[in-house]
Amino acid sequence: MGQGSPAITEHGRDAEALRRICRHGRQRQAERLCVFHRQRTDLVEAIWSEFGVQSTTLVAFDFSSLVVLEHLRRRLERSKQGEPGEPEIRGVFIFNGGLFTDGHSHPWFTTPILRRLPNRARRGMGRSFTLFKMMVGVMWSKGYKVTDAEVRELHNALGRHDGQFYTAGGAGFVADHKAQGDRLDFGCLFHAYRDQFPFVVGGSDEDPFEHRQVDLAQLRLGKLGLQIERLPGGHLTTNGQPKPWLD
Repeated sequence: MGQGSPAITEHGRDAEALRRICRHGRQRQAERLCVFHRQRTDLVEAIWSEFGVQSTTLVAFDFSSLVVLEHLRRRLERSKQGEPGEPEIRGVFIFNGGLFTDGHSHPWFTTPILRRLPNRARRGMGRSFTLFKMMVGVMWSKGYKVTDAEVRELHNALGRHDGQFYTAGGAGFVADHKAQGDRLDFGCLFHAYRDQFPFVVGGSDEDPFEHRQVDLAQLRLGKLGLQIERLPGGHLTTNGQPKPWLD
């Protein structure tokens, strides 16, 4: 969470400016979803600027990890040009997200298929609740008996504001990460910032998408002071087993 002015008009800008940014981001994502993490980073940085955020903690889940990595890379690039690093970063926390390009392990029937759907098919995503339930069921641990009500809640949330379309579009983030491997390598960024603010990365024991990431983080960076947390449950362990998070 950031610290700054609650007024969006503090610097003479109004809410309409932010709405224009959001609309532009949605248009750009529709045009070229393969680099959508850059537009999402643009949007996050624009919101920080709009609210006058002075300091923040970067928290990411799932493919939002690429937004964190993109911002950290931009800070390095800007510092080389003499630009100030704003806002101040207090820490970084990434859970069940992509860190290393060789750590992705997505089942073939999930994102690998979704990223190949044409736009017209993406707009029909989620119309069949039964098909949706079959596809997302892998996100809970095998021992968790997910109910139709819980799946329906996720289905309804993703259905807002073309969410199903962007869920399919966002499935290309693995290819995006690999294409940007040099810029978005977590190891290099950790080395660059580890003396400036703390890093915590975590993963679920039964996460089918990114379970190898924490193993690689432990192998490559564990001896360098990276804090690594492992929790029980599947990809959506925050829903299936929330108690470890509270503890």
